Amino acid sequence: MSKLLTLNNVSVAYGSNTIVQDIDFNLEEGQICCLLGPSGCGKTTLLRTIAGFETPTAGEISIRQHLVSTTENTVAPENRHIGMVFQDFALFPHLDLEANIRFGLDKKMSESAQHQRCNELLKLVGLSGSNQKFPHQLSGGQQQRIALARALAPRPDILLLDEPFSSLDVELRGQLAREVRGILKQQKITAILVTHDQNEAFAMADAVGLIHQGRLVQWDTPYNLYHQPATRFVANFIGQGVFIPGEYIGDQKINTELGVIKGRVPEQCKVGCKLDLLIRPDDIIHDDESPIKLEITERLFRGADFLYTLAISSEQHILCIASSHHNHSLHEKIGIKLDVDHLVMFPQISTEHTAAILP
Repeated sequence: MSKLLTLNNVSVAYGSNTIVQDIDFNLEEGQICCLLGPSGCGKTTLLRTIAGFETPTAGEISIRQHLVSTTENTVAPENRHIGMVFQDFALFPHLDLEANIRFGLDKKMSESAQHQRCNELLKLVGLSGSNQKFPHQLSGGQQQRIALARALAPRPDILLLDEPFSSLDVELRGQLAREVRGILKQQKITAILVTHDQNEAFAMADAVGLIHQGRLVQWDTPYNLYHQPATRFVANFIGQGVFIPGEYIGDQKINTELGVIKGRVPEQCKVGCKLDLLIRPDDIIHDDESPIKLEITERLFRGADFLYTLAISSEQHILCIASSHHNHSLHEKIGIKLDVDHLVMFPQISTEHTAAILP
């Protein structure tokens, strides 16, 4: 696959305030990626810089090996062959759906060609025959599909999606994210999604770039972000996990409050080395026969399962997912066992930027 988009040491600052710094990544043709991170981390600024609405204060951006952004020259957004889908849909309320979609088309196209393209896109997003409807006659999810159709109308090289599902309810967000991914893959569209919601990122993206305080801290597959976090920040942000203290006792064994855990420990970790182990809910198996019994301090019913918070000590807790058929009460003690396939640990140093010790 050929590189479609390249960012080389891109930084953006407003005066003395640096928003994003030294961002490097490549996007291949047909790939869907996500810029993920908490509010204020710089992901939307980075997206706007790719679109051409902001000028980098350092670095370069290339599309199809052609420079489009440098500190000295920025190609205008309308000349980058980029489509955008916005958080608020940005549909024209006084125009019907066909007119909204046509807005992005080359006006040199014939009327019949424009009409045919609109029909193709309405069919693609599951709204065939809705040409004459107006945006207010649609649900939020349908309006977002029209916004997607309008962005796809001129067949852009890259589609940029800025928090496109944030105004929708949680269940619809997940459903629409999967549908949009299917549409983009079917059309072989290269896309970048910006979101703070890791579930959306995992549902849509082939690759995810996690941004923290303006820096790209890990660019990886969703699977690797979850199972092989590169920093403490990544481990804390992705999934639901807690750290429990441990001590390396040799022979690839770590002594913890939950017993001895065996896993691949790096050579630089000597006997007596103090570690923090990342334990996620899926690492804890509810087992009534287990000799390890922990008290339930919180319980969250989620339909198919319960998310139990279990006390190891007065200050230390872990999370456990159990089938909803295992309905236990607060303060009841339940048996658990560890099933840690991906052992992730960090030195016991209080810093978010400590490199992870990974298997």
